[in-house]
Amino acid sequence: MITHRRTYLFLILLLIQSILFACGPNGRASQNDEIKNVFVDKPLDPQTSVLGTEDFPLPNCGGSSVMSQSLGSLASVSNSSTIGATATINGGGDVQVPEVAKLQLQIELSTAYQQTLRNENSRVDTIQLSAEPGTYVIYQVRWEQLTYSSTISYAVGNQVYKVPYEFMLRVPKNNRSDQLPCTGGGITTSASPEPTPQTSTNIIQTTFEVFANLSWQDSGVEIGPNDKLRIIWDGQSKWVGAPGNPTDPLGGWVDPNPGYACSPQVDPSEAGSSALVAKIGEFGLPTNPFKQIPTGSGNLFFTMNDCDSQRFDNSGSITVTIEITR
Repeated sequence: MITHRRTYLFLILLLIQSILFACGPNGRASQNDEIKNVFVDKPLDPQTSVLGTEDFPLPNCGGSSVMSQSLGSLASVSNSSTIGATATINGGGDVQVPEVAKLQLQIELSTAYQQTLRNENSRVDTIQLSAEPGTYVIYQVRWEQLTYSSTISYAVGNQVYKVPYEFMLRVPKNNRSDQLPCTGGGITTSASPEPTPQTSTNIIQTTFEVFANLSWQDSGVEIGPNDKLRIIWDGQSKWVGAPGNPTDPLGGWVDPNPGYACSPQVDPSEAGSSALVAKIGEFGLPTNPFKQIPTGSGNLFFTMNDCDSQRFDNSGSITVTIEITR
């Protein structure tokens, strides 16, 4: 009879222990369970901070009509978000937020601000930048960060949790523009340029199409040691380096998720993500030709600023004019 009582007591203790483990610490439901009833509390207005400025050239020296393109074709809106490491329990106390729950909350957060992101993209696309024929206009873009700070509440079982978050938008805004007159094949940056000897010049222009999914592409144009080189984008063609994100080749866009296993041709902080890069000669130093003209002698090569092993999902092409003054 005593043996039976011990057996019953052991079974009762085992049952209590299993119930406690199922409920997690302090008898609460484990946060590893499925979360539900997610609610994103959105503030009315974000906090705004200025990140800096960036110049975008719009050359129309050889044009016969007004060149116009949207700000969205030069600079893209990007977003990022952070979820707090601890959640406050309804009724008091804090607990760590599991990584699985964080991932689901990130998805819910992105969904909640999807329309906000669309509105910013639409605003940028409606801003038109233009350059009159025979002018070279430099537009200065002011980069701002819009930070939305609040909380997300969610339930696991019968327990309600609340965790802080930040959703950030990096947005471009037209700050100012400077219009410079063209002289010959270049531009005049000084109101009173120094007089130069009159010499005969020969300007050669060649159009070349650069494909996003190919590595270095030989333009077939040979650059001499005394040649003056200029690269002109047609202002319309775009390509895709990140799926679903068509960009221009000027270098105004920087990938917000740059954690790739390989490195692009030029650091994106210098050239921009999915930007056009060029080099002179097979072993020349690559640069973004809209920011820094490559130097050297030999054939001119182009490619998208990407690493070769990641070009499989690239698409599209851009068209540039290679202008050489001799």
